[in-house]
Amino acid sequence: MTELLTVGEPMGLFIAQENGALEDVEHYSSRIAGADLNVAIGVARFGHQVAFISQVGDDTFGRQIKRRLEQEKIDSQYLTVSKEWKTGFMLKG
Repeated sequence: MTELLTVGEPMGLFIAQENGALEDVEHYSSRIAGADLNVAIGVARFGHQVAFISQVGDDTFGRQIKRRLEQEKIDSQYLTVSKEWKTGFMLKG
């Protein structure tokens, strides 16, 4: 039985691995982000049954997000995959 249902926009996240202006950065690491996704992961790690509602694109970040939900044992049956729209991303300097 689901104890917590979260709804939100998950995103891909690129994190600069060097200090300086973004136009000069050449190396980034890749993660996922999104406040509601972070809450879902945290609550699931405390042993609660969590489900996540959202949509991702049929792309690298979408697959990364879906895989992470599965790894964290978060119910992703309500996560739809769009062939038309891409998963959003953000850049952290």
